[in-house]
Amino acid sequence: MERHRFALYIAGETERSAKAIQVLENLCEEDLGGDYEFVVIDVIRRPEQAVIAGIQSTPTVIREAPPPSVHFSTDWDDPVRLRAALLVQPPSDDA
Repeated sequence: MERHRFALYIAGETERSAKAIQVLENLCEEDLGGDYEFVVIDVIRRPEQAVIAGIQSTPTVIREAPPPSVHFSTDWDDPVRLRAALLVQPPSDDA
């Protein structure tokens, strides 16, 4: 299976940005067991990257791999919704 890859777009070093980074990192650690990578792109420092990716609000995360590509930019307080939007499955208890 292809490794999960995410791009997280933030706007500066704000509380919202820090929360999005922490939420995504927690989800990846808990559900993907280290089998992931993500980059954080600050659209204030690199606005061209936001244009290229079609980012209209921050924070926004794009699941780049495995396909299909998925964008998520709402309700960072709901990990169930974030998992569903990013098509990430929590680990099963069958292990």
